Amino acid sequence: MENINKQRLYTLIASAVGVVSSFMPWAKVSLMGFSQSAAGVSTFWGWILLAAYAVAGVLAFMGDRSQAMDKMKRALTLVIGAGGVVLSVIYMIYLFSENLVSPAFGLYLSLLSGLALVAIYFVVKGDGSIDVKNIEKPTDLINTLKGNDSDGEVIEDNE
Repeated sequence: MENINKQRLYTLIASAVGVVSSFMPWAKVSLMGFSQSAAGVSTFWGWILLAAYAVAGVLAFMGDRSQAMDKMKRALTLVIGAGGVVLSVIYMIYLFSENLVSPAFGLYLSLLSGLALVAIYFVVKGDGSIDVKNIEKPTDLINTLKGNDSDGEVIEDNE
């Protein structure tokens, strides 16, 4: 296999974990010594997160894999990761509010995958190094989503 950029590799791994988590148990019902679990894909939210994590993986795989992801793709994977965190937490809160139902391993793994995608955006640099001291500024993200670079210039995608 060709030499893949570490930033892309980490994004692919986090996305793959998110996709796999959708097929794992998200909810467990226990009653009188018996228990039953339901996979994430048995819910609407599970399908949404499956699709979102798959899109993040595709974004990481597109283009020249030996180069770092461009700013727009990175921003989109951040949004997908943040959305995964929010949806996973909302579903956990819903499950905790139900009697006899508790979140299962797959839902926690989905949350972890979303958190990993968010962390990758902020701490993994283009060369694959991990730098927690010089994280991306929120203004850089806003400019990227608007289509501008950090200096206000319009971003052009070279891929």
